[in-house]
Amino acid sequence: MMEDRKFCRFNSGPSTTVGEIVDDPVLTKRIPEGGFCISAFVVLREHGKRNNILFGKVNTSADWVRLGALDKSRVELFRNGWMLPSSHLIVHESPAEAADRILTEQLGLGRLKLRGPIVVSETYKSALRSDGPDHWDMHMIFTGTVPADRIRQNSAWQELKFINTASPAAHKVVRNHMDIVRFSSPAGKGTSA
Repeated sequence: MMEDRKFCRFNSGPSTTVGEIVDDPVLTKRIPEGGFCISAFVVLREHGKRNNILFGKVNTSADWVRLGALDKSRVELFRNGWMLPSSHLIVHESPAEAADRILTEQLGLGRLKLRGPIVVSETYKSALRSDGPDHWDMHMIFTGTVPADRIRQNSAWQELKFINTASPAAHKVVRNHMDIVRFSSPAGKGTSA
């Protein structure tokens, strides 16, 4: 018996291949009901200190809608926690372009040699709608190292600092960004003390 499959071939208009709207059984015309996000994360380890990862506390006065697709309610919700430099991709932006944009706009670092992306896909229920449809995330994770003296305070953040992921301060990391740190480590096992 044939199973019902919905492929990630999204197109709501004319086909870019055949030039017309076709009734294609493998085509998905709408995004999933629970939403679909594609994001880039920059996981920077302090040079010589593998467990120290760069996190920031958002500056609520900064334009986070433009910097990372965070509306004011989300900025307010996460304002007291630590986040990784990150952003949803801009439509038609490549993951590498998004990582460069994060380095420039959020960190003032300009180009920095990064590895990646490590691609992680996950689905989950909303904390507010546990009986609702799954939300789907595609994470594009870039990693690198940087000396602590290259990090300067930036208007996007109240504070930027390296946090030892084995320390109590890591419990104040929000938005499941510690999961991103774990995904960024070899075999997704995270860092050790």
